[in-house]
Amino acid sequence: KVAILPYNHIKETSFVYQGKRGFLLISFENDTIFSSRRFEKPCAGKTFGFGGESMTNILLEGYEINAPWLFDSLKDYIRPFQKVVIIALAFRDTRVKNLDDWNALYEKDHGCYYSGIVGSLADYGIPESQIEFINYFADTPETANQKIRNADILYFPGGLPDRMMERIREMQIYDSILHHEGIILGYSAGAVIQLRDYHLSPDKD
Repeated sequence: KVAILPYNHIKETSFVYQGKRGFLLISFENDTIFSSRRFEKPCAGKTFGFGGESMTNILLEGYEINAPWLFDSLKDYIRPFQKVVIIALAFRDTRVKNLDDWNALYEKDHGCYYSGIVGSLADYGIPESQIEFINYFADTPETANQKIRNADILYFPGGLPDRMMERIREMQIYDSILHHEGIILGYSAGAVIQLRDYHLSPDKD
């Protein structure tokens, strides 16, 4: 599923889902669905969360952005010349406690998520040399902000949205993300944080 949110259609709290039969905008008011509308094609725009005047927000359910039924919709947004920074800050504290733990997820040679993320972007013609990761344990606020400024696409993986937002602020990159003039792409937690308002059900994390 993908959501490319049309700014002129968004209500106070809205979600756009893409399935094989098209797009569905569902709008909520006081936890009650009050309208829905179906689209045949996606519209580019900005959301209430991270959204500048020149920003396009893409919200996904999973990381397989190269799936056949998504590719045709996204190829007009994800292009070979673009530089991408992966903002991998949504990890669980119980799983990632140090640099070695982070590397086990995202490091080039051994990270279990690395090939899936980089490989899906490669299908759009983006070479590995144009993809960088923000490393919570190795990057400073200065290096992280520089990576964001150099990027055309900011990519937010899934995980814990509340911890991601806390780390974004801790690393002092919130303003750089907010004023990014390009594409923000995220799945699961990386989609949720693009909305101004979202609900998280309590769990053990």
